[in-house]
Amino acid sequence: MAYLKQAVLAGLTLGLAACATPLPADVATRSRPDILAALNEARAKANLPTVGSDSRLDTVARGRAPKAWTNRDNLKAAHAGFGASVEGSGFSGRWTGEAYWAGPTSDSPAEIIAYLLKSPPHRAILMSTRANVCAAASSANKRDMTVAIACGRL
Repeated sequence: MAYLKQAVLAGLTLGLAACATPLPADVATRSRPDILAALNEARAKANLPTVGSDSRLDTVARGRAPKAWTNRDNLKAAHAGFGASVEGSGFSGRWTGEAYWAGPTSDSPAEIIAYLLKSPPHRAILMSTRANVCAAASSANKRDMTVAIACGRL
Protein backbone atom coordinates (compact mmCIF):
# COMPACT_ATOMS: atom_id res chain seq x y z
CA MET A 1 0.00 0.00 0.00
CA ALA A 2 2.82 2.42 0.87
CA TYR A 3 4.46 1.66 -2.49
CA LEU A 4 1.20 2.37 -4.29
CA LYS A 5 0.83 5.68 -2.43
CA GLN A 6 4.39 6.66 -3.40
CA ALA A 7 3.78 5.69 -7.02
CA VAL A 8 0.58 7.73 -7.16
CA LEU A 9 2.25 10.77 -5.55
CA ALA A 10 5.27 10.49 -7.83
CA GLY A 11 2.97 10.27 -10.84
CA LEU A 12 0.96 13.24 -9.60
CA THR A 13 4.13 15.25 -9.04
CA LEU A 14 5.50 14.34 -12.47
CA GLY A 15 2.12 15.02 -14.07
CA LEU A 16 1.96 18.47 -12.51
CA ALA A 17 5.49 19.20 -13.68
CA ALA A 18 4.60 18.18 -17.22
CA CYS A 19 1.57 20.48 -17.23
CA ALA A 20 3.39 23.41 -15.64
CA THR A 21 4.10 26.54 -17.62
CA PRO A 22 7.60 26.15 -19.04
CA LEU A 23 10.22 28.60 -17.90
CA PRO A 24 11.53 31.12 -20.41
CA ALA A 25 14.72 29.99 -22.14
CA ASP A 26 16.80 32.58 -20.26
CA VAL A 27 15.76 31.24 -16.81
CA ALA A 28 17.93 28.59 -15.16
CA THR A 29 17.25 26.64 -11.96
CA ARG A 30 20.04 25.50 -9.65
CA SER A 31 20.78 24.45 -6.09
CA ARG A 32 21.98 27.27 -3.83
CA PRO A 33 24.33 26.12 -1.05
CA ASP A 34 25.35 29.79 -0.65
CA ILE A 35 21.82 30.65 0.51
CA LEU A 36 21.91 27.72 2.94
CA ALA A 37 25.25 29.07 4.25
CA ALA A 38 23.66 32.51 4.77
CA LEU A 39 20.78 30.86 6.63
CA ASN A 40 23.25 29.07 8.88
CA GLU A 41 25.05 32.37 9.58
CA ALA A 42 21.73 33.91 10.66
CA ARG A 43 20.91 30.86 12.80
CA ALA A 44 24.34 31.02 14.47
CA LYS A 45 23.82 34.73 15.28
CA ALA A 46 20.53 33.73 16.94
CA ASN A 47 22.33 30.99 18.93
CA LEU A 48 20.50 28.27 17.01
CA PRO A 49 22.15 25.11 15.71
CA THR A 50 23.08 25.09 12.06
CA VAL A 51 21.10 22.96 9.62
CA GLY A 52 22.60 20.33 7.37
CA SER A 53 21.70 19.61 3.79
CA ASP A 54 19.51 16.82 2.48
CA SER A 55 19.48 15.57 -1.12
CA ARG A 56 15.73 14.87 -1.03
CA LEU A 57 14.94 18.40 0.14
CA ASP A 58 17.33 19.68 -2.53
CA THR A 59 15.19 17.88 -5.09
CA VAL A 60 12.10 19.50 -3.58
CA ALA A 61 13.66 23.00 -3.61
CA ARG A 62 14.85 22.59 -7.23
CA GLY A 63 11.34 21.55 -8.20
CA ARG A 64 9.66 24.36 -6.27
CA ALA A 65 11.86 27.28 -7.44
CA PRO A 66 10.43 27.17 -11.00
CA LYS A 67 6.91 27.07 -9.53
CA ALA A 68 7.79 30.20 -7.58
CA TRP A 69 9.05 31.77 -10.81
CA THR A 70 5.79 31.16 -12.65
CA ASN A 71 3.86 32.47 -9.61
CA ARG A 72 6.24 35.26 -8.57
CA ASP A 73 3.43 37.82 -8.60
CA ASN A 74 1.44 35.62 -6.19
CA LEU A 75 3.85 33.52 -4.14
CA LYS A 76 1.01 32.28 -1.94
CA ALA A 77 -0.24 30.32 -4.96
CA ALA A 78 3.22 28.77 -5.33
CA HIS A 79 2.91 27.03 -1.94
CA ALA A 80 0.20 24.68 -3.26
CA GLY A 81 1.43 21.11 -3.58
CA PHE A 82 4.38 21.39 -1.18
CA GLY A 83 3.29 18.35 0.81
CA ALA A 84 3.00 16.22 -2.32
CA SER A 85 6.45 17.39 -3.45
CA VAL A 86 7.95 16.37 -0.10
CA GLU A 87 6.22 12.97 -0.12
CA GLY A 88 7.23 12.36 -3.73
CA SER A 89 10.88 13.04 -2.85
CA GLY A 90 10.97 10.26 -0.27
CA PHE A 91 11.82 12.65 2.58
CA SER A 92 10.65 10.88 5.70
CA GLY A 93 11.05 13.67 8.22
CA ARG A 94 8.50 14.47 10.88
CA TRP A 95 8.25 18.21 10.14
CA THR A 96 8.68 20.33 6.99
CA GLY A 97 8.18 23.90 5.87
CA GLU A 98 9.05 26.10 2.94
CA ALA A 99 9.82 29.73 2.27
CA TYR A 100 9.80 31.64 -1.02
CA TRP A 101 11.46 34.87 -2.03
CA ALA A 102 11.27 36.86 -5.28
CA GLY A 103 13.39 39.82 -6.26
CA PRO A 104 16.33 41.03 -8.32
CA THR A 105 19.11 38.60 -9.22
CA SER A 106 21.63 41.07 -7.80
CA ASP A 107 20.49 40.48 -4.20
CA SER A 108 23.02 38.57 -2.12
CA PRO A 109 22.22 35.40 -0.15
CA ALA A 110 22.52 37.40 3.10
CA GLU A 111 20.03 40.00 1.80
CA ILE A 112 17.59 37.26 0.79
CA ILE A 113 17.73 35.63 4.23
CA ALA A 114 17.46 39.01 6.01
CA TYR A 115 14.35 39.82 3.97
CA LEU A 116 12.73 36.45 4.72
CA LEU A 117 13.47 36.80 8.44
CA LYS A 118 11.38 40.01 8.52
CA SER A 119 8.32 37.91 7.69
CA PRO A 120 6.97 36.14 10.82
CA PRO A 121 5.78 32.98 8.97
CA HIS A 122 9.09 32.64 7.10
CA ARG A 123 11.10 33.37 10.23
CA ALA A 124 9.16 30.67 12.09
CA ILE A 125 10.22 28.10 9.49
CA LEU A 126 13.80 29.19 8.87
CA MET A 127 14.66 29.73 12.55
CA SER A 128 12.68 26.79 13.90
CA THR A 129 14.45 24.65 16.45
CA ARG A 130 12.73 21.70 14.75
CA ALA A 131 14.64 22.24 11.49
CA ASN A 132 17.85 20.24 11.22
CA VAL A 133 18.11 20.02 7.40
CA CYS A 134 17.30 22.54 4.66
CA ALA A 135 17.94 23.08 0.97
CA ALA A 136 17.70 26.14 -1.25
CA ALA A 137 17.34 26.55 -5.00
CA SER A 138 16.77 29.46 -7.34
CA SER A 139 15.28 30.07 -10.76
CA ALA A 140 16.84 33.16 -12.29
CA ASN A 141 17.76 35.13 -15.34
CA LYS A 142 19.99 38.22 -15.49
CA ARG A 143 17.31 40.45 -13.92
CA ASP A 144 14.94 38.47 -11.71
CA MET A 145 15.15 35.54 -9.34
CA THR A 146 12.94 33.38 -7.18
CA VAL A 147 14.24 31.26 -4.32
CA ALA A 148 12.64 28.23 -2.72
CA ILE A 149 13.91 27.02 0.64
CA ALA A 150 12.68 23.69 1.98
CA CYS A 151 13.38 22.78 5.60
CA GLY A 152 12.68 19.66 7.58
CA ARG A 153 13.51 17.52 10.57
CA LEU A 154 14.96 14.07 10.21
